[in-house]
Amino acid sequence: MMESDGPEHGSRRRLIVLWLGTVVGVLILTGRLFYWQVVRHKDLKEVGERWQLVDVPIPAQRGTILDRHGFVLAMDEYEFEIFATPRDIHDPEGLAADLAPILGIDENALVTSLSRTNEPSVS
Repeated sequence: MMESDGPEHGSRRRLIVLWLGTVVGVLILTGRLFYWQVVRHKDLKEVGERWQLVDVPIPAQRGTILDRHGFVLAMDEYEFEIFATPRDIHDPEGLAADLAPILGIDENALVTSLSRTNEPSVS
């Protein structure tokens, strides 16, 4: 008399189910990645661009705060901060030549900062 499939058949079945589950999981993951990167690309790009530009309201001027001897403890001062993404800049020398006079920064120092392609952003 021949034995039924036995333990080998059960482990083979589990292996097939595991393999099919993995294939289905990879297909679902690939589908979601396609959806987010291809179908929703335009919407997500707009959201990303909105997040890059941030308006920070400047509260009303408070004036200078002095101690009892007339020494300035705190005063209002405007400060601007500019960021650049070096890997997106194709001509750092040209950009530095245009920006240096406006920002009042040494052109060579600006070229050095804009050429640091290993950093995600410079300010």
